[in-house]
Amino acid sequence: RNTEIQKYINLTDNIVCVNTIRYPLPDILNGCDFDSDTMLIVDHPVILDLGKACQRDFKVAVNKIDSENKPYQLTYEDMSIIDNLLAQSKDNIGSVVNKAQLCMSIYWDWFCQGKSEQELKPLLNSINVLMVLSGIAIDNAKKMYDVNFDEESKNIDAKHGLKKVNKPRFWTYVDKEKNREKKKKKQEKYIDYNCPMDHLYITMKKLDNAEHHENLYLEDLLVDHDAKKADRKQEDKIYIYVKEKVHKINEVFINVKDKEDRDEIIKAIVQHYNFHLSKLKVNEKTMYNILKKISQVKQECNAISLMNVLYQTQKETFLRAFKKSTLL
Repeated sequence: RNTEIQKYINLTDNIVCVNTIRYPLPDILNGCDFDSDTMLIVDHPVILDLGKACQRDFKVAVNKIDSENKPYQLTYEDMSIIDNLLAQSKDNIGSVVNKAQLCMSIYWDWFCQGKSEQELKPLLNSINVLMVLSGIAIDNAKKMYDVNFDEESKNIDAKHGLKKVNKPRFWTYVDKEKNREKKKKKQEKYIDYNCPMDHLYITMKKLDNAEHHENLYLEDLLVDHDAKKADRKQEDKIYIYVKEKVHKINEVFINVKDKEDRDEIIKAIVQHYNFHLSKLKVNEKTMYNILKKISQVKQECNAISLMNVLYQTQKETFLRAFKKSTLL
C-alpha cells in the first residue's frame, strides 16, 4: 500500500496499481491499456507456478514496428474515415485473435503428442506475428504502419494450412457466433484436441445450464393507457425539439474548442429547449405513447435524451407513467 497514491486516488480492494516503467505489462497482457481494463488476479500456487513457467519459457511478443501518427481534422469527412477504419479494425481484431487461438490450440495438441521443438517453433513464431498484428489492428485508426495486414495473415494461413485443418471441439462456439453474423451454414468438422480450451469445453459441458431470464422491456414497466387518445401533434413537437437540441449540442462539440465557452453555450441550448418543452402540458396518454414507442424512434431521436428531457420538463407525469415496484 502506498499512502501517496491512496491520498489522491479512491482505491478499493478490487483495484490494483501497476508500474509499467521498464516492464512490458501491456504486451504481456496482449494490448491492455488503462481505461478500466479488468483481469483475474489469483494467488493459487498451481496458477502461480504455471505463470512463472510461462514467463520463463515463452518470450513476450513486443511490437517494435515503426509507425507514424495519422493526422486528422475535426471535420465530418475525417470522422467518417475514422469510423470506417474502426469498423475495419473490429473485423481484423476478431479474425487475427481467432487465428492466434487456433494456432495455439494446434501448438498444445502437437506438444502433447511429443512433437519436437523444431516442429513447434514455426507455430510459435506465427503466434508472435499474430499478437503483433492484433495490436496493429487495434491502433489502425490512430497510426500508420508499413505492414500489409491481409498479406501477413494469408501467409500464416498458407504456412500452416489453417483453411483445411479440422477445428478443435470448443470451436463450435466460435463458428456459431460467426455463422450467426454472416448467416453461413457451412458444416465444419470438429475433433478433440489436447489443448486447454478443449479441456475447459469438456468440463463446462458437464455443468447445468444457467437459469433463463427473460428480457424486461420498457413497455412492461409502464402503466397502461389508451394510446389512441394520445396527442400526436404534441408528440411530433416533442420529437422535433429534442432532435434539434441534440443536433445543436453536437455542433457545439465539433465547432467550439474552448471548454468554458462550450459549456456555457450548451447550458443556454438546454435551458432554451427545456423552457419551451415545459410549456407543453403532456397528459398521461401522450406520455405513455411516447415511452411505449421510444425504442422505435431512437434512430431519429436519441432515446436517452428524450427520456431525460421528459423527466426534466414533465417530471410528475413522467414518473406516474411507471408502475410502482412490487419489490420494495
